[in-house]
Amino acid sequence: TVAVCVLILGIAISRLLLSLSKDFAPLIAIVIAFAILGVAFLLSTMENIGRQALATLAVLTGVLVVGAGVAGAVKGERAHASEAGSNVEIPIIARANGFNTNQLALPAGTPAVIHLRNDSDQPQNFSIYNHKGGTALATGETVEPGKDGKVSWTTPSNGNGTYYFQSDSNPDQYWGAITIVKSETTAPGQAPAGGGAQSNTTTTAKG
Repeated sequence: TVAVCVLILGIAISRLLLSLSKDFAPLIAIVIAFAILGVAFLLSTMENIGRQALATLAVLTGVLVVGAGVAGAVKGERAHASEAGSNVEIPIIARANGFNTNQLALPAGTPAVIHLRNDSDQPQNFSIYNHKGGTALATGETVEPGKDGKVSWTTPSNGNGTYYFQSDSNPDQYWGAITIVKSETTAPGQAPAGGGAQSNTTTTAKG
């Protein structure tokens, strides 16, 4: 019976910790550990504590912990980042004269999702190549004018490389370069608002 209770409490605590952020979970684990030790020490110093009072305290503690564990299970586990970093999402706009930026910087070894908004008057897409005229690494869906689309691509893990992107419908007007870097300290940013395909601004993102 004791082993079953300990097992239930352990599962409940683990579900609670998994539902918390990775920065907050260790703090809660320390608080729970000190609370258990404190209760155990208190009980060991009380000579005349009744069996009913002890049982009531144990049940109350168990209910609180199990309740917190159930709440954590309902909330679900926190999203786990990849080993190299969290997912990166970048917005890109296809305008009348090209993409709103032709320079992207992405962290190495990271799943990236490029969201394309087509504000031009022709169908467009966003495809990634190892170099201009080279092998396609990711091909985005064709997006009609006024619509949105996306393409997913996991950046290479070796870092410090340069790749090419374009709209396959209009590759001479809609194009740009993606620079892969080993580490980034800037927060994910919006694609620059100004400029067309010849804009020299860089959209930098971090996982």
